[in-house]
Formats: sequence, structure tokens, C-alpha cells
Amino acid sequence: MNKGKEPDIKELIAESIALEANIAKLYLFFSKSLPSHSNFWKKFHQEEKSHASLIKSGEKVLLEKGLFPSEVLSRNIHSLRTMNGIVLRVIDFCRKSRPSMEYALSYAILIEESAGEKNFQNAFKSKPKSFGFELFSMMNRNFIDHALRMRSYAKQKRIKLYHAIIRSVDLPI
Repeated sequence: MNKGKEPDIKELIAESIALEANIAKLYLFFSKSLPSHSNFWKKFHQEEKSHASLIKSGEKVLLEKGLFPSEVLSRNIHSLRTMNGIVLRVIDFCRKSRPSMEYALSYAILIEESAGEKNFQNAFKSKPKSFGFELFSMMNRNFIDHALRMRSYAKQKRIKLYHAIIRSVDLPI
């Protein structure tokens, strides 16, 4: 990216795909390291993989036709890169320390409420604005509100969330 210029849509797409893929890796790790909650994490792993695939497909099919719904992406490349770095650091930390379900959920909520993920989720709460967006909406309709669903699971299973983790990191939003 050239300094001082708006990020190119392809850069935003590539960084968004990387973010979704990295989050999918984190959730897959949680599914393997927290066997009593494996199905819960596998579902989110699959959904994040689907998000990455959806963005990839949109790039291949819709971008050159000018139909890619850029509203599903964060417009801040720095925020996306920062979040990718944070997710990779969380993966590395979790591999070394084997987090409890409480910490895993707290980290996941922190990530789901950050740049990239928040943009992606919020975009689907509005009505389709374009043909490309309508296609994305139809393909993604069942895979939204991850943070809300995670909080509900924590409440249902009486899993304590570490709000200090959720609020402690200065995340790009």
C-alpha cells in the first residue's frame, strides 16, 4: 500500500480473508484443546472458514464486475493488520498456555467485537444495498452475531467471562 493513499479494495479483501482464516485457526485450536466444548468451537471454526470463502468468492466473481460489496469490509487497513497480529499472538499464547474455556471465550469475544469482524457482522444487520451485497447476505444469513451467541453460551453454561481481557486490549475498531 502507498503511504497516504486510501487502501486498494484488493488489499482490504486480502487482509480480511487472512483475518477470517486466522480466527478460524484459533477456533479450531479451541475445539481441539477444549474437548468438552468441541462442538461449540467447531461451529464457529466452520463459520469463520465460510466467511473467508465468501470473501474469496466475492473477489473472484464480483470484484471485476464492480459488484463486490465493500461495506462488508473494514476500510482501515491498519486496523485489519493489527487485528491479524493480535489473533496470531493469541494463537501463539494459547498454544503455550492451554487456556480455560473462560479465557478462550473472553479472547474470542474480544476478537469478534473488533475491527474486521465487527464491520462484517454489522453490515449484515442492514438491508441489502446492492446486488453484490444481496448475494453476500443470502450466503451469510445464518452466520452472524458471533459475540452475542458466545455471550449467550457463556451465560447458559455459567462460564465466567474475563471482562478485563475483553476491555484491556486497545483494539482498533
